[in-house]
Amino acid sequence: MWIPEWIKVHVPGSKTLEKGHDYEIIAHDLWKKKLIWKPKYKKYWKTVQKQIWVPSKKLEWKQEFKQVWYTKKVQIWVPSKKLKWKEAWVQTVKPSKKLVWVPDKKLVWREAWKQIQVNE
Repeated sequence: MWIPEWIKVHVPGSKTLEKGHDYEIIAHDLWKKKLIWKPKYKKYWKTVQKQIWVPSKKLEWKQEFKQVWYTKKVQIWVPSKKLKWKEAWVQTVKPSKKLVWVPDKKLVWREAWKQIQVNE
């Protein structure tokens, strides 16, 4: 597929853009647009699938493949595990409240606060 694309191409030389009675504007670098066609490759899928002939691979039986299965289940006797109570785990909690004397907190006016004067 071909797709169009605009590119900028440098043109050597200079060109007068505007001219007045006391000034002249000259462009030294000129650029022009050019349309080019770029190739774009698109992948398309074929609906026909290829068939490959594979030689048949058969598994040959070997003696180490044989396994013997037992129908009976193996039973193991496990001694019963019970948690024994230890005396060190016993904790006694006595719900007793203690009375604590707290001194009475009051705000006392200090003499240093009286001496502060606000200037107006």
